[in-house]
Amino acid sequence: MTEAWGVVIAALVAGVVAVAGSFIGLYVGRRQVQDEAQVEHEQWLRGQRQEVYVAILDAWDQAALGMDWVLGVVHEEAEGHTNPADGSYASEDAWGHLKEALEPTRVAMERIRLLGPSPVTAACGEAWEALNERRNALLRLVEAGTEDGRLAVHGAAMDRVATARNGFLALAQSVLGEAPTPAVRARRRRRQARLGA
Repeated sequence: MTEAWGVVIAALVAGVVAVAGSFIGLYVGRRQVQDEAQVEHEQWLRGQRQEVYVAILDAWDQAALGMDWVLGVVHEEAEGHTNPADGSYASEDAWGHLKEALEPTRVAMERIRLLGPSPVTAACGEAWEALNERRNALLRLVEAGTEDGRLAVHGAAMDRVATARNGFLALAQSVLGEAPTPAVRARRRRRQARLGA
């Protein structure tokens, strides 16, 4: 009977080990598939973000060109280089030109809100506010009247745009510079960031 029990116990242990090995294999395989899917999604998201970050930078450049053009018209008119018979550059004309210059930026910003992450979206919002501040300063320059520091206000708005753009660029570089990682490490990293580690 002793030999029979030894065979039975050995068979049971072998069965338990086989079943446990199967479950461990299933878990490890499932985890690997999840990690691969996570990395693939992060690579796709990274590519989408790169496209929209480049698009927003291009849109900001186009907005700056449009605003610089309006500023040039204001300066020409102030220096008397325009023909008074042609009429003066009106606020309505400036508003139309500035709206046209800023529209691509607004569209690109909507995509950034979709793709994030939140710090980049916030930096982009800061840049949008700075662009609107510059737009408002330009509209004040178009108004007839004395100088009363409007050029200084416009200069400060231009500085704010440059600062906001640089802040956005730094955040975008950090987001794009981070390689996609499997889900386990990504969750651990997010938890450490929440805890301030």
